[in-house]
Amino acid sequence: MYPTYSLCRYNTDFGQEKEILKWITGYLDATKAGLLTHVMGDGGPVNVVYSSFDWSPNA
Repeated sequence: MYPTYSLCRYNTDFGQEKEILKWITGYLDATKAGLLTHVMGDGGPVNVVYSSFDWSPNA
């Protein structure tokens, strides 16, 4: 999973990693959402790597 770093930076708005992943499932297609839900419910670790966010288009 490679969400943007802004989700981590503003985790008070989005929640901790597990809450962020649950939130993301609402924006995925059914297959990917089901897979992510299964992986999160498996009890094993979920590796979240935050990608950088390019603010230049907003400048």
